[in-house]
Amino acid sequence: MRIVVTGGAGFIGSQFIRMLLTDPQISPEVRKVVLIDSLTYAADLKRLSGLKDDPRLEILVESINNETALRGIVPGSNYVFNFAAESHVDNSILNPNLFLETNVSGVQSIINVVIENPGTELIQVSTDEVYGDKVEGSSEESDSFNPSSPYSASKASAELLIFAAKRTHNLKFKITRGSNTYGPGQYHEKLIPFFIKCAQEGKSLPVYGDGLQTREWLNVKDHALGIWLAATKGGENQVYNLGSGHHLTNLDVARKILSLLNLPADRITHVPDRKGHDRRYSISFGKAHRDLNFSPKLDFDFTLGEIVGDLS
Repeated sequence: MRIVVTGGAGFIGSQFIRMLLTDPQISPEVRKVVLIDSLTYAADLKRLSGLKDDPRLEILVESINNETALRGIVPGSNYVFNFAAESHVDNSILNPNLFLETNVSGVQSIINVVIENPGTELIQVSTDEVYGDKVEGSSEESDSFNPSSPYSASKASAELLIFAAKRTHNLKFKITRGSNTYGPGQYHEKLIPFFIKCAQEGKSLPVYGDGLQTREWLNVKDHALGIWLAATKGGENQVYNLGSGHHLTNLDVARKILSLLNLPADRITHVPDRKGHDRRYSISFGKAHRDLNFSPKLDFDFTLGEIVGDLS
């Protein structure tokens, strides 16, 4: 297969490429991986250490908004996996236009090029945040969008553009909606590495509001495999939730990190809550389990301990 991976120097995208090139059950199928990334602040090619000399990997510093460049890259590819996105909710509240540029206009640029190449399928990596608050129960793929931030609204908008292109241009696609993803190499603005960094620097861990906002945590390796399974085993033009069933409050996460570092729980400070902060996310991934045999394997507590140990 020839595979294009946009946002390939990002946290999830780089793990996905590592899987493509090293997993013995996947790697033999891969002839070429073209990594596209504009290398903004959260991207880091060091995440691909040990892979840069693989002759199957081509690295291009380019923006997904550059349709001309994409037209020279996409032809002949089996898949375009779109990981490219601005993803930090706080930043989206401060600068929503940047999120529209990448997460909406950039996706439309990819769509424009993929529909010119009918042998290519678009795999859009989305988020459970498009569903918004889920006070009880779990969100299904058929549920309506209810985004609460410019970030989640931009990801929902990208999906709507894909659905429209399917109807108008017969675009081939699959969409995955992943839950909160964590793992080694994540940029320190995200919750887990941010809390670890604060603790290491002797600072308090700032928890929004009462800290009881609940998230479903999915290891990046499980997430990457789920995306691959959706692409290769999923039905045409289908959407798949990729979750773990492992729910924790932000306060729980902070306490676990302090405990692993042998620091007292009073190092937590409650700060004013974020605007529009969703209280709870939970997604049903029964469809992915049934259709793709997707079943997350990595234990949160064990892998969190590994991450804290690596960063200590």
